Amino acid sequence: MSITPLMWRALERTQNQFQFMATYPIEFDPVKKIYRKNPMSVKLVPWAISVTLLFTVVFVPCAILVIAQVHGFFAIPLTKFAVVAIFLATSGLCCLGDLLAFFMGGEMAPFFETLNQLNDRIISRISLNVVVTAFTLYPYIFPGFFLYTRMDPLCQLEKYILNHYGIGKCVNYLRFLFILTCFQICRFMTICFTTMTMATYLVLSIIKNLDKSATWIWVTERIAKSTFLCHDTLQIVLQATHDPHLTAAALIMFAGLVLSIAFNYVTLKMWHVIPMPLYLFFPGGSLIIAGIIRLLLPMVISVFESDRVIHTKWEGCLQLVAKSRKMGLSKKIKSMQVLRLGSGLLQHEFYYLKKSTKTTYQYVLLSYTISALLSKRVDF
Repeated sequence: MSITPLMWRALERTQNQFQFMATYPIEFDPVKKIYRKNPMSVKLVPWAISVTLLFTVVFVPCAILVIAQVHGFFAIPLTKFAVVAIFLATSGLCCLGDLLAFFMGGEMAPFFETLNQLNDRIISRISLNVVVTAFTLYPYIFPGFFLYTRMDPLCQLEKYILNHYGIGKCVNYLRFLFILTCFQICRFMTICFTTMTMATYLVLSIIKNLDKSATWIWVTERIAKSTFLCHDTLQIVLQATHDPHLTAAALIMFAGLVLSIAFNYVTLKMWHVIPMPLYLFFPGGSLIIAGIIRLLLPMVISVFESDRVIHTKWEGCLQLVAKSRKMGLSKKIKSMQVLRLGSGLLQHEFYYLKKSTKTTYQYVLLSYTISALLSKRVDF
């Protein structure tokens, strides 16, 4: 598993498709094939404005509607409430992710560059380009359907809350901003998915190269030192970016769970009440989320599982090493930790991603989806 020219092209397309938008805190350099951190400057002011618009135009109205529904202040039909809940989760993820990119992007950019320098093998992959294409098409098609059917967050806020106080018309002129926020959401989703996928591919490619040389450490001390040096470098890189990748993994796994359940529920349970042009947004979203989970989760789990196999091979090779080198190699192997990626918040690791994580995650996802679909029938 390694990087291909086709996968590099996916990152270039992500950069080119959203080039008309404001400068992002981290950007991909297609020439050097690295990420660079844009320092705080006037160039980031338009980006800050776009994030503020996303927060005020989508997240705040959705949060108000959800709180009003939960506490019984206003009655919102389930059809509208499901759409509002999806936008609340999506916009919340994007706002948190944008802040994470701004504050921790400086730590992640060197991480990507170091991995790229360690990697040197090539195979073919197309999944990245499929997802990038889907995310770049969505903001051109579906925002208009949301505005036409009056199911955008500002319209819902006006209809169910603001009209009761006679101030509904004040937000009617701001509805066109919903289109801009959709571009911001799709841009963040594309950058997040492509960056994490490429970084994980680079880690797995390095581990694969280590696996090929794992059975040769007994031959000469030079081979053993070069192999262990590469492993130690990778360990240092992962440790240096421990907090950002913990937070990113936690946010993406939680958002994937919530959004997958919501999209599946709307797709399977509400097909007869959502207007047809707009309804196509939800099964498409379900397929994209399922594809991202199916691609990313096994990859991050493979980091731990593959490196554990390498450690087992190293221990087996000790039987072939001369007695003069055996004790030193044994101590070195025992001192090296198995590489792994975890999930957590605020510098606390809740769990690390291993084979059983995939089964547990899929079980929870299916369990809650089935429970939602079998819930008591309500009027839409």
